[in-house]
Amino acid sequence: MVWGRIKTNPDSYVYRIVVNTHISWWRRKWREELPSSSVPEHPDPHDFTTEVEQRQALLTAIDALSRKQRVIVVLHYFEQLTLIQCAEVLGCSLGTVKTQLGRALKRLRADPEIQPAEVDR
Repeated sequence: MVWGRIKTNPDSYVYRIVVNTHISWWRRKWREELPSSSVPEHPDPHDFTTEVEQRQALLTAIDALSRKQRVIVVLHYFEQLTLIQCAEVLGCSLGTVKTQLGRALKRLRADPEIQPAEVDR
């Protein structure tokens, strides 16, 4: 405890402890499961396990690309660099980056393990 470090009235320190404890209990209370008389008809459409499997398949497919293609895909899509910035980082021309990215995407699209992302429109 820090009681030895308190030089003034300890009331404000104790009030802060009480408030923090109350906030912690209040937050914890709302994270508990709530009882329900009926079971949901459908499973949650947001399936976390499917997302993990799809991401792992994508990472495996990216790992199978050549080194230069993999670097360009990571820089452009994961690090969100423009193609010009990718060319500067790699020290090559913009045309080389575009060609390598196109070839990489063609290989990734041909991979049967990768599912296209579902986009809500």
